[in-house]
Amino acid sequence: MKEILKMKHNKFLVLVLLFAFSINLILFAQTDQEYSEEEWQKQMDEGMMRKNEMIFQLNSLNQEADSLNKVIAEKESEFAIELELLYWYVDATKSDVADYRKLFESAEKIINSKSGTKEEQLQKLEEVGASKIKCLPEFWKRYQTLIKHTATWDN
Repeated sequence: MKEILKMKHNKFLVLVLLFAFSINLILFAQTDQEYSEEEWQKQMDEGMMRKNEMIFQLNSLNQEADSLNKVIAEKESEFAIELELLYWYVDATKSDVADYRKLFESAEKIINSKSGTKEEQLQKLEEVGASKIKCLPEFWKRYQTLIKHTATWDN
């Protein structure tokens, strides 16, 4: 969603630059040659039409950006609720999961590098496996990999 907003802001910048360029072009053209009042008025009318079109496009882009920002806020709120529900299923809070992540990553480092003895690795695996948090999608496949690594590791 944020990428879409960046694209909309880029379009806005392009429109502003086009508008500025068209104004400069009109001013430059006026300094090069003499215009009759009718030609000058015609160019001014065309410039005003382009300006009004760009303002309309800008307003529609702003409305679209506002609606996308509302959608993003709604989705972020929904995600936060679902994440809290997921943590509730494993009897944990956000800080519990953060602490478990540190423990898991240190155990993962030790087991994957095959440092220490197999008993130490099994102890680390047991620490990690003692929590229900291991069932979260973030950890489950990695936990299964740790079990396989420990099972196939020889002293």
